[in-house]
Amino acid sequence: MDLTQNTKKYESLWQITVRQFKKNKLAVIGLTIFMLFVLIAILAPVLAPYDPTEIDLFKVHQAPDREHLLGTDELGRDVLSRLLYGARITLLVGVSSMIFSVLLGTLVGAVGGYYGGLIDNVLMRITDVALSFPSIILLIIIAAYFKTTVFGMIVILGITGWMGIARLIRGEFLSLKQKEYVIASQAIGNRDFRTIFRHILPNATAPLIVAATLRVGYSILFESALSWLGIGIKPPTPTWGNMLSNAQSDIFQAPWLAVWPGVMIFLTVLTINFIGDGLRDALDPKLKNK
Repeated sequence: MDLTQNTKKYESLWQITVRQFKKNKLAVIGLTIFMLFVLIAILAPVLAPYDPTEIDLFKVHQAPDREHLLGTDELGRDVLSRLLYGARITLLVGVSSMIFSVLLGTLVGAVGGYYGGLIDNVLMRITDVALSFPSIILLIIIAAYFKTTVFGMIVILGITGWMGIARLIRGEFLSLKQKEYVIASQAIGNRDFRTIFRHILPNATAPLIVAATLRVGYSILFESALSWLGIGIKPPTPTWGNMLSNAQSDIFQAPWLAVWPGVMIFLTVLTINFIGDGLRDALDPKLKNK
């Protein structure tokens, strides 16, 4: 009995987080589905039955059948193939723009929260100005003046999504920099860079991981919205967003063109939200001993 208690007592943070995460069934299901989508995106060249850019004007708006399981679009391109390849671009944009936002937001929030004073005021006023613009309006303005290639879309979503993360990290740093281990690190002469990234930032990762997870979902939605408005990634490169945009004019003639990318966007964002909720609960210190 004592041995079991001691084993549980010395569980690592990773083991505790995994154990708590597994208790959330929706989070586990969400992670499973999301990983399946990632696997599909990686294996798209193998799984896709046709070239996603191949045009066949003799098979325009062909309904789903044995030859084309999800039908064809307005240019006779196979919808299933475009959906699989679209997963690669959509997930790449979502994850990469999240990484961009997290790196920039973490840098701004960490510097402002650690140093405080004038540096903090300047950085937070810049953040407040950026936050004062509605995200979708800011995205439309930037996207209208820059080339919306895949890389361009990643940058656009990255530079418009860092503000919330910056404020989150700043709040964590304002609290953590008063801790004894931070004061001790400063007292023994460690450089600010080491104190920030070696001692404070690792203890602020719990809320950061949750925010980063949810940011992927936001980025996918924003990319889809921009593509739907016609200022996102341009065809023939397939994304779920521009597939929806192209389906607008044929919604009654060929409704399957809008259904499948819409379902994929919905499921992906939903599963990411489930994962975010699961991580939030798993990383909550109040739940560690439950």
